[in-house]
Amino acid sequence: GSCHAYKELEVNALNTVWNLLLTRPYADGGGEHSGRVAQPGSSEHYEARRQTTATRVLRGRLNAPEGAAWAVEIALCHSDTLARQPGAVKPAVGGA
Repeated sequence: GSCHAYKELEVNALNTVWNLLLTRPYADGGGEHSGRVAQPGSSEHYEARRQTTATRVLRGRLNAPEGAAWAVEIALCHSDTLARQPGAVKPAVGGA
C-alpha cells in the first residue's frame, strides 16, 4: 500500500461514528476529509454512506469507575470502501 486514499472508521460505545479519508499521508501534504471538517458537497467532505454499525454494553456501565465491556458490529459496503480509490475494482460474486 501507498498510504494514499487511506480510510479510517472509529466507533465508540455510544455508537457515535466518525469516518476519515486521507488522500495522502499528512507528511506528503495530505489533509483530513471528513464530516468533521467539511459540509456535504465539499471536496473536503467524506462519509461512508452505506455502512451500518451497532453497539451493545455487555457488562458494567459506561463511564463508571469500574469500567464496562462493550461490543461493536459493523457492516461495510464495497461502494464505501472503494470510494476515491483509483483503479479499485469491486470483487466478483463467488471470487476468492
